[in-house]
Amino acid sequence: MKAIKSFIYLDEYKMYSISSQIFEGLTEHIVNYKVEEEKEMEKQKGEEGSGRILGDIIRKESGTHEKKFLHDYSYTLFEDKLIKDNKVLLIDHKNAYNHLDDIDAHSFIKVTGKAVFNDIIAITKTINGFKDFYKNFTYVQSFSSAAENVIENKNLPKTKSKNKQTEHLMIDGVEVDDKFLKSLAFLLDYGYKDQFQIQILLPLGEGEIIQSSRYSALLKRELLQENEDMLIKKFSRYSEKNFTIFGMVAQCKKKSVKPVLKDLPPNNMTEAIMNLLAGLSNMEDSFIAKSDNEVIIDPISVYREL
Repeated sequence: MKAIKSFIYLDEYKMYSISSQIFEGLTEHIVNYKVEEEKEMEKQKGEEGSGRILGDIIRKESGTHEKKFLHDYSYTLFEDKLIKDNKVLLIDHKNAYNHLDDIDAHSFIKVTGKAVFNDIIAITKTINGFKDFYKNFTYVQSFSSAAENVIENKNLPKTKSKNKQTEHLMIDGVEVDDKFLKSLAFLLDYGYKDQFQIQILLPLGEGEIIQSSRYSALLKRELLQENEDMLIKKFSRYSEKNFTIFGMVAQCKKKSVKPVLKDLPPNNMTEAIMNLLAGLSNMEDSFIAKSDNEVIIDPISVYREL
């Protein structure tokens, strides 16, 4: 029995755009499923049945009331067709190490494994309010411990009044101050904005100390099937369940060495601007450059197989 897909993300535009090319005969007006229904559809020239079914689904979808289950079924046809045509590299924890050199040869990739969700908005919000959060969290913990002692009729030691909170916190023996937190929040906001990212980490080999390959995809929040906060609360930031990312390979090669700029004054404005851009690019790499063991995926879907 074919696995059931539970979608958390689906880029319908990309799916239908590619579908119009792999299923011959789907025309532009069919891809745009929100416009008024056309009276006639062009004759399907693709594989018998598949293109016609997909075309009918998109035609029925026309109008203002979207039926998500039709998109889901369209996607099943779409993915099955690409896999059947050997256009998709399938990767999971069993074969990740063996397919590292094959990634660049494939346009589409399907990766399955435990997921990590990175919500920059939530992280930045936590950092900005970290001092207040930590102070109140420790207070509630102390109050709960005192209450337990009272309930158990234990003698409580007299506590001295605490001095006014300073700008410094001690967390696991490390001093953290407001300036550090504000600087960290600024860098996250500057470098990552409101990104919502999913990553799947798969082991490269066996043994006690092993490297991992990382498959990363940035998700558009408006295309998530449910609220991102609820998603993380359901499955945890580090998921216990397997997730699948399906999409197009965007970056997979090791970082190339950038040319070193000569330490000479520019001859003209164009060279000056190019030197400035090169410097900014190096700084930007601190935020967006992929690691050597990372594959960047342009996602079409993210789902769980049940």
